[in-house]
Amino acid sequence: MTDFAAVGVVIPAYNAADTIERALRSIAVQTVRPAQVIVVDDGSSDGTKAAALACQDFMEGIELLVIWQENAGAGSARNRGVAEVDQPYVAFLDADDEWLPKKLERSMAVLEEGAFDLVAHDFLAYQDGSDQLVEASKYFTRTDEPLTELYIRGYIPSITVVVRRDLINQVSGFDVALPNAQDFDLWLAMLLQPGVRFVVFDEPLARYRQGPTGIMSHTERRLSCCLRIARRYAPRFSLSTHVTRILAVHKEAMIAHLANKKWLMATVVPVRLLIALFLEPLTTAFTTTGETVRTPKIRQSLIVGVASFWVVGIMTLYMAQFGNIFGAVLKVLGIK
Repeated sequence: MTDFAAVGVVIPAYNAADTIERALRSIAVQTVRPAQVIVVDDGSSDGTKAAALACQDFMEGIELLVIWQENAGAGSARNRGVAEVDQPYVAFLDADDEWLPKKLERSMAVLEEGAFDLVAHDFLAYQDGSDQLVEASKYFTRTDEPLTELYIRGYIPSITVVVRRDLINQVSGFDVALPNAQDFDLWLAMLLQPGVRFVVFDEPLARYRQGPTGIMSHTERRLSCCLRIARRYAPRFSLSTHVTRILAVHKEAMIAHLANKKWLMATVVPVRLLIALFLEPLTTAFTTTGETVRTPKIRQSLIVGVASFWVVGIMTLYMAQFGNIFGAVLKVLGIK
């Protein structure tokens, strides 16, 4: 393996003047360096482009290209960066995150040894002064159908990925209409192509820094995007898998709202879950590339059954926990 890998790294950046140097330094100190880095300044107003250009001195021979564009979102910025890559492989890093020194060396070794089209790995989540290991690889290895598990859990973060550039182009890149979860949508689009192989290996080689603009601060937007993606790819998976995905994204939203002490929003999540399971599949066409599929009646019946069971179960639990309160209310109303 040479000192430079045939990889172009794409970094979307928005008002990242304070963090872009750290991200670029983490690339410069790689044991195997990428041939190219493209930073796309997505309409920043804080001098992000100048801060990125100032890093040229320590890039150790890596070609650094810094582009400014009008603000159009992370998906658009990543697409612009991918269009500038002239290497056969693309890797991604966000401007406020960082790679650990052996990230690219190990990723390329695993990719080449297994003849994979996409590789990813575990990572560290940094928050409140400490790192927490996130084992994305356990979701890959826990089942014989890792792609189904990916649809359910969305366990691959963009900062861990190295993928064939032509594969990104085959599916037209990131969906710019999605303000969140564009990477999850792209992984599904690529990995559902015939013959495409991927792996998630068990080495933490990147650090994700949870900040005020992270996904926890965009819970509702992320939930909406994840539901759109779930419906988009539902025809490629079983009904039980789709229902499990719907439950999973609502659970994530509930946890995020509770963590942010947004109690009212948390109480709305079960209602949104019922709508997603019961009402939307009855009226919404599932769209995939080149085809539109409506939920068959048998699936509608099953979804209705699942939703009804869930409602009855929740009401039973509430009655059991708050029986005295319900009893008093019923007595006042003259029902008991």
